[in-house]
Amino acid sequence: NEFHGNVFEFLRNDAHDDNAWANNRNRATKQKLRQSIFGGTLGGPIIKEKLFFFGDYQGTIRRTGGGATAFVAPAAWRTGALSSLLQRNIFIRDPQKTGACSAADQSACFAGNIIPTALIVNPAARALFADTNFYPLPDRIDPQTQVGIYTTRTLEKLDGHQFAIKIDAKLSDNDNLSGRYSFANFDEQGYRGVLRTNPTGKSVNRPQNFVRNWTRTISPTIINEARVGLN
Repeated sequence: NEFHGNVFEFLRNDAHDDNAWANNRNRATKQKLRQSIFGGTLGGPIIKEKLFFFGDYQGTIRRTGGGATAFVAPAAWRTGALSSLLQRNIFIRDPQKTGACSAADQSACFAGNIIPTALIVNPAARALFADTNFYPLPDRIDPQTQVGIYTTRTLEKLDGHQFAIKIDAKLSDNDNLSGRYSFANFDEQGYRGVLRTNPTGKSVNRPQNFVRNWTRTISPTIINEARVGLN
């Protein structure tokens, strides 16, 4: 027969976070994090001694992203010059030749690990390597693998809202009726991936739940509870 409620907010911010070990190793900046989880509850009488309500709400707003790295082909590889792989004893086989392609016998290898540009005929590969805005050049080369490392940024967002409302009614000394409805909506989307060649994702969830409960005291030793729910 009295009103009660509360409010809350839980904040997180990357200003209080350290950079990830992998980001430090790859010289990438700290991940962005702006997160707020907030809401409240309220309950009390609609008609004292007879009819009551309770409601709650929670919102979640999160913005993430930031420094990341990706492995990309160095400029020389895009023109077929894979000579740097010889440092790791990796040899490129010429599909037009027969024989072995190894450190001991390179009769079927491309000379110097250089593939003639005339043999790079795949139109998707040619278009990909030619557009550095779509498939960027590396910032530096990994000295162990000779693979290019590209430093970039990502961006994602999450907006979530959820609430529930419950009604309790005392119909008589023997009958109590209650009903509850819960709803949530979560919209999560990636705006920017590590590379433009990597598609981002989008997720939308709207769970809902309804339940109705009727409790009747038939006698001092018999109680019947009837419940129906929908998800």
